[in-house]
Amino acid sequence: MKEELLRQHTIVQCFALGFRIYRTNFIPIFILSATLLIPPIISSLLNLEIEHILFFLTIRLTEAAMTLGVISLMFQSIFPAIGILKGTQARLVLGAIHVGILQFVFFLVGSMFAVLPLPLNAILFFCLIVSVFAFALAQTIYIIEEERGFRALVASYRLVQTNMPKTIMTIILLGTIKLIFFSILFLSLLPDIELNPAENAEVVPQMLILLQNPEVLSALRWSQYIGYLLVYPFAAIVIVLLYIDLKLKHSHLEEVSLRSRIAHLLPDPVMPPPSSPENLEN
Repeated sequence: MKEELLRQHTIVQCFALGFRIYRTNFIPIFILSATLLIPPIISSLLNLEIEHILFFLTIRLTEAAMTLGVISLMFQSIFPAIGILKGTQARLVLGAIHVGILQFVFFLVGSMFAVLPLPLNAILFFCLIVSVFAFALAQTIYIIEEERGFRALVASYRLVQTNMPKTIMTIILLGTIKLIFFSILFLSLLPDIELNPAENAEVVPQMLILLQNPEVLSALRWSQYIGYLLVYPFAAIVIVLLYIDLKLKHSHLEEVSLRSRIAHLLPDPVMPPPSSPENLEN
């Protein structure tokens, strides 16, 4: 697996290899993803306002966790889901959350374009789109290169610049896959609701009323969670492969450094038995 991972891939090859890793290790990946999803689900059941923030951070933590898992597959044949959940250092988790919070701040500021007038809304919308692409590799860079906070965001932006078309195309394809899955799940969970589209002017008010329906909100929430479990881990794996590809094109990845980052996830090396005095004499 190491030789297959540590080489450059086309976009199609990244998706194919990512899907093979995802399919082969589906059960441990699902267990890991479901565990990370517990905080936003609990906040949702308790009707806490921080649900969306926790879900955003869960996605970012998934990217960090998938990075650890993919790198571990270079040195062993098992995806260490339990090891990531049990043995990951608190410092590593807090660092990933720190990077995720910074990503959320940029996303939140960019999202304010919807309530601001021109030209501020255009500027913020541009910043939002740029942040989606420029900071896509931040969690992977934090895990592998130990760049923290803003340095991880800056390093992600610089690496993305080395091959902007490939990065943009990969993220757009991943976004399309997520949207398709989410739409299918949402429509399948959406209850039967009668709408009365009499005039175009009434469409917006009807949509606002629709979004206040508890059943619609429940369908929206659970389609979001189920979509996360089925799609986001695969997307995170593809992002890791994209990082490796971009890194190998302009630099290299040191095996010793990679192994040191996931040493706590690997089994202890088997030591040879001590030699007896009789064997020494022979």
